[in-house]
Amino acid sequence: MSDLGYQNHYKVLNAKDFDVPQNRNRVFIVSIKESLNQKYIMPKGNKLNKSIEDILQKNVRDKYYLSQKAKKRLQDKKRFDIINKKTDEIVKYIDDNFRKAVYQINGISPTVIESHGDVVRIKVDDGFRKITPLEAFRLMGFDDKDYFKAKKEMERVFYYGHDKSDTRLYKAAGKSIVVPVLEEIFKNLFRGRG
Repeated sequence: MSDLGYQNHYKVLNAKDFDVPQNRNRVFIVSIKESLNQKYIMPKGNKLNKSIEDILQKNVRDKYYLSQKAKKRLQDKKRFDIINKKTDEIVKYIDDNFRKAVYQINGISPTVIESHGDVVRIKVDDGFRKITPLEAFRLMGFDDKDYFKAKKEMERVFYYGHDKSDTRLYKAAGKSIVVPVLEEIFKNLFRGRG
């Protein structure tokens, strides 16, 4: 890009620094044509004021709760003890690899990924469950109305019933960019400064 006459600015930004309770480091690059003579500084972010608990839905359908079989598998592997292991504000309830860990809701979420069945699992008062697709969208900084638009469109395009659209919604969330991070990048760009 430099050879093409662009001034390049890059930085690793984490969603948790933009008041989104998710540990999601991503490299962001802003390239500006040198002839525009525009200064730019990447955003720094702010202090996190939220936890997973702040993005949770009030009423969650039973299908999101771990089955008895899944709970038994955790117990059989002696992972059911409270761990409360805290790393980088992520508080684990059951310590295991990413795909099988269970997280406390008073911490932040690990990175929401393009899910192939690997959905963040949490400990709530009434048991263990996966985050819902709406909660995954909230962890990406989307408003609920954006989630419902995406859900409606996926159901229309793929002709899936209500329950079968979850997989595509999880994937869409995991492939997305955290909205508040992108907003701050653009605010700095439109201000012509950092």
